[in-house]
Amino acid sequence: MYVFCLAVSTGVRLLEDSVIPPHALRGQKAVLRCNYDLEGDNLYSVKWYYNQMEFYRFIPSDNPKVTIFGHHDGVKVNPHLSTEREIVLDHVEFATSGTYRCEVSGDAPMFQTASTEGILFVVGEYVQCMILTLSVVTYASFSPFVRGCTFTYTRYLHTCQGLPYWLIVLITIRIPH
Repeated sequence: MYVFCLAVSTGVRLLEDSVIPPHALRGQKAVLRCNYDLEGDNLYSVKWYYNQMEFYRFIPSDNPKVTIFGHHDGVKVNPHLSTEREIVLDHVEFATSGTYRCEVSGDAPMFQTASTEGILFVVGEYVQCMILTLSVVTYASFSPFVRGCTFTYTRYLHTCQGLPYWLIVLITIRIPH
């Protein structure tokens, strides 16, 4: 009598705790997680893409196992904290914002692949105050009237230091009769 054991692998799958955070604070670290279950397969590679261009590669059979491509402005991978399951980006900036994708591939002969992607948006201390500028025209014989009105949003907090959230700037233009 023969007994056969057949192990069935459904392939590589990403786990629910795989996360590309929707936002990160400018100047801080961002942690991107790509957790997977090989379901009996062997790992061939883990690759990370920023706006469809590869920036990180882990291939356990290569020497060195990790390759970091440094040709993306704003994408600064911390090689000491990053692993095949987690990427740490240092000192994120506005240029770090974009679409990130993690791709996990099983080994030969199937090379089954699973991937996830998300948009990371870097936020900072901006849009902290709005400046309203009114141009008021007065004529000697008429009551003053508003000639123009503009709104300006500041992008960086240092522009607004010491100012309230709303700042009204009144420009008066006097026209003699």
